[in-house]
Amino acid sequence: MHVIGVASDGLEAVRKTEELQPDLILLDIGLPSLNGIEAARTLQRTAAAAGCESKQGNALLRYLWCEAAMHAVERDPELKRFYRRKLVQKGLGKARVAAARKLGIRLWIMMRDQINYQEFCRRGKARQESGSVRAGMPDRNSGPAAQ
Repeated sequence: MHVIGVASDGLEAVRKTEELQPDLILLDIGLPSLNGIEAARTLQRTAAAAGCESKQGNALLRYLWCEAAMHAVERDPELKRFYRRKLVQKGLGKARVAAARKLGIRLWIMMRDQINYQEFCRRGKARQESGSVRAGMPDRNSGPAAQ
């Protein structure tokens, strides 16, 4: 997988999508100028995104995403602990979706930083040991622009 474009706001994401015609688009909900949801709606209406599918609007895609998460849960001890905790707290359906979302966030970080899974795990472990981990708070000094 190769990153062919990065946008800093929703309007730029729409423009770059029309220009670059990517196979996959990941959008942050909190984008400035045009949030990720509105950008996705705009893209779905354009010819550049003809035939595109979103996780929200496609039951098969949701199913496949959750299945991928279950395979990852079997292989990743940290994700397995997270899944089991959510299973007890929320039940089977919500635990599967939570694991799928966590997997999606990991994928987004790996694509943003252009790293493999081993490097992702190494960084996570280093941040845990240094005490700088803050759930849900992005690291402002990561990503291709910071390197």
